[in-house]
Formats: sequence, C-alpha cells, structure tokens
Amino acid sequence: MMKSEMRRVRLEVRKDNTAAIEFYKSEGFRFESEAGTESFYMTKSLNM
Repeated sequence: MMKSEMRRVRLEVRKDNTAAIEFYKSEGFRFESEAGTESFYMTKSLNM
C-alpha cells in the first residue's frame, strides 16, 4: 500500500451555512482563518 503524504484537509465554508459548520466541527475540523467577507477556511489534521 502506498503511503500518503497528505497531512491535512482544508475546506472553505460559507459563514451563513451553520449546518455545514456544525457538521465539520463534529468531524474534527477547526477554524483556520477567514477566506473573505462571506466564508471561513476550516482544516483537519490527518493522523497517519
């Protein structure tokens, strides 16, 4: 099996999409920074 070099996942979510934000938080994603006036970047570290 090939070893993956990916260490984290980063996504962009709209600030008004509270259902998605709560879902991503429940899956271990954390706020990283603002992606603009209407969205956030969220990240999750991958433990290999």
